[in-house]
Amino acid sequence: MSWPTPQDYNEALQNPRLNFEDAELQAGTPELTALGLPRPITGGFASVYSVRSGSRRWAVRCFLRDFPDHQERYSEIARHLAAVRLPYTVDFQFLEKGIRVRGSWYPVLKMEWIEGSTFQDTIEANIQNPIALANLADRWLKMLAALKKNGIAHGDLQHGNVLIAGGDFRLIDYDGMFMPPFAGKPSHEIGHRNYQHPGRTESDFGPHLDNFSGWVVYLSLIACSVDPSLWGRFGRGEEHLLFRKEDFEAPRYSRLFRSLLHVKDDRIQKYLPLLQSYLGMRLSSIACPADVVGTTSRKRDTRHVPLPSWSRESQLDLFISKKKPDVPATAFESDGALAVAVAEEPCPVVDTVDAVQFSQPVARERVLLASYAVFMVGLIGFVAHGTVAGLDAVFLVVAGLSCAVVSLTCSYLTLDEVHRKFVVWSAVEFHRNRCDVVQFGVDCIGDWISRNQLKESQKMRRLSARDVEYGLQEKDRIAVVKRTLASWIDELDARRKELDRAEKDEVSQLSCARGEHRLLLRDLPGIRARYDLERSAIHRSEIFSRNQTRNKILKIRRIRERQHQRLEGNRAAIHRRFEKRRERLHRIISNGTDWLRAKRLVLARDSVEMESYRDIRFAKYLQRILGKI
Repeated sequence: MSWPTPQDYNEALQNPRLNFEDAELQAGTPELTALGLPRPITGGFASVYSVRSGSRRWAVRCFLRDFPDHQERYSEIARHLAAVRLPYTVDFQFLEKGIRVRGSWYPVLKMEWIEGSTFQDTIEANIQNPIALANLADRWLKMLAALKKNGIAHGDLQHGNVLIAGGDFRLIDYDGMFMPPFAGKPSHEIGHRNYQHPGRTESDFGPHLDNFSGWVVYLSLIACSVDPSLWGRFGRGEEHLLFRKEDFEAPRYSRLFRSLLHVKDDRIQKYLPLLQSYLGMRLSSIACPADVVGTTSRKRDTRHVPLPSWSRESQLDLFISKKKPDVPATAFESDGALAVAVAEEPCPVVDTVDAVQFSQPVARERVLLASYAVFMVGLIGFVAHGTVAGLDAVFLVVAGLSCAVVSLTCSYLTLDEVHRKFVVWSAVEFHRNRCDVVQFGVDCIGDWISRNQLKESQKMRRLSARDVEYGLQEKDRIAVVKRTLASWIDELDARRKELDRAEKDEVSQLSCARGEHRLLLRDLPGIRARYDLERSAIHRSEIFSRNQTRNKILKIRRIRERQHQRLEGNRAAIHRRFEKRRERLHRIISNGTDWLRAKRLVLARDSVEMESYRDIRFAKYLQRILGKI
């Protein structure tokens, strides 16, 4: 028996009195679209309909896939939730004989309808109210702690399954929920792609399911409260808050991770590397945010904002040698729940070089300075005896001092050590500027990839909207054809009734005249034959109309199939085109990153060599001449 499709459920919801067994749902009215059809909220595993019955409103969850242990799991979930009585859950009933589709009964989930706002609506409304978003993040941790305390994991924490009503969270969609009785069983789903660990599989089913998605939501709320511009740049998406699956699969090239590294908040700087390290771990090794995150936070000083490894290496200090590489930091919690390995790219390791000293003798420079000193002593004597005027003496002192400085400068510039230092300094500046230019190009390509992804998603949405429009047009055309067929059948029925009445009238007239006009009875078979002929003509017309209508409907559906195939082809072509472009850009980024790594190693070596020339300075040169060193 094939499982019903969303279209089958739409048709069944149009007559709830006949297709529901529950009394409240029978008396209810589903929420309708502008076309007068039931409005579904369709996900990957179920279609949800809003049914209003009297003063109450129910969410009817119609399953799109068949799981043999559906009833068993929901019964256990209902029993466990009733025992713990958490304020974050919603009462529900699993109706095994819930809805009738095509003459067969299928199970549904009847749940209280929750009037609340989504994550996107709440963040959009409070984006300029950081205190409200920070309080929301704290309440999020409180909810995660309550779920963990009772051994519960929702399994798919995301914007569509978490509503905010009355200032607190309400969880819906319990298809993938974990309870202690489910230990050892597989999961029926792996959650939303933009909220779940990229390595999650159906075998991951335990109380740790919500830990990674809890970190994703918590860091998104904290980041938006600290820097509202992040919501405009990376949020406001239909299927995510800030993080996307692509960020988890390639955090090294993620613009979001690079932007969050510069956010001035201790929590972001402390827990973002933690989230990044979790991407290389198993799902069961990830700690619950409620066990790790503290409640106090403070603004960070701009001077202490750590830069990522690629930025730190591109701004090497040319006058400080790096004798030790950066060692990945490892932190352990006392209970062993947290094991974090911050896997940053280590700085290149280069050997230190001994300091370069002046090698040329300075006898000539010392003779020059001694001559200038003798000249000054003689000049002072002449001024004391009145032989030389005071102004002339000042002029001679300045001229002699200038000549001495120029001579020493020229002598300093002719030294081999100074020439070599200038060559090394030029090489260091050249390599550093090249690295900065290439890094800027890599960042621009990363932005280009993001723009291409946005453009691809926009085109995909346009194609999907066009597909939906074609589907609605197909339904409208089929409805018109069916109405036309109904009108033809009504006309044929009216004609058949007229023939029956006319035949009865003539037969009754002939019967009345039977006694006096027996000869007229001979016309009775002919009259009946004529009316039978007309009936057969009407029947043939009815069959022809039905066949013509069926052919029209089949033609419309063939056209719809061709349109759908054409749209699917366009969608596949767009995906292939953007995928090739994306692969090419990622290859360019990878090559640029490898080139940067090699050039930064060269730059580090040149920087250490530059450090060896720290004593080649004019002041050191003068000290050497004066005999202080």
